[in-house]
Amino acid sequence: PFRMSFYSGKTYGYQAKEGDTYDKLKRVYGICICDFEFTIYDEYKAEYASINKLHREDILDDGIETIYLELPKIRNQENLDYDNPLTQWLLFIDGENKEGVKIAMEKNENIRKAYITKEYLTGDEEFRRLADLRQKSEMDFNSFMKEAKEEAIEEGRKEGIEKGIKEGIKEGIKEGKIQIAKDMLKKGLDIAFISEITNLPEEEIKELK
Repeated sequence: PFRMSFYSGKTYGYQAKEGDTYDKLKRVYGICICDFEFTIYDEYKAEYASINKLHREDILDDGIETIYLELPKIRNQENLDYDNPLTQWLLFIDGENKEGVKIAMEKNENIRKAYITKEYLTGDEEFRRLADLRQKSEMDFNSFMKEAKEEAIEEGRKEGIEKGIKEGIKEGIKEGKIQIAKDMLKKGLDIAFISEITNLPEEEIKELK
């Protein structure tokens, strides 16, 4: 608590510039993600603010709030709200609940991207190569489509050219993803994980296997 108060207080004070007035200060939220139980309560999120000790309903709006998020408690909670973005991110950060992480990635595109980035940074050389291939195929597709659209507009044949190029490139991208999936299967990687990386349906990957 002392460290959080110190950090939050300094952050609050650092906002002030010469000539400013107090109303220019922005609210500061101090967030601490704990790998231990900080409170005696069941909830994994605890929010603290300054209150009147005698009249506890009287909360002092001093511009600083401290929030403690306790990972051990989210591991043990039943009936988690998987639609809650905070729950989704904490499941991802904790990583203990594998099924929970999978659900979080399905519901939150940003978490799926964060998971792929994490695996890229911590994975072996082969995984990084496969991830790079996936990114390259998507960028190639986007670049080709942009160029094709510009050329089609100039030549007055937008609809026909765009459709033809789009179908051709999509087919090439699909073949590239299938090859990546085959390589990952040879490495013994999980089908659900391969599906997350390649965006191919799990049933299609099972057929490749």
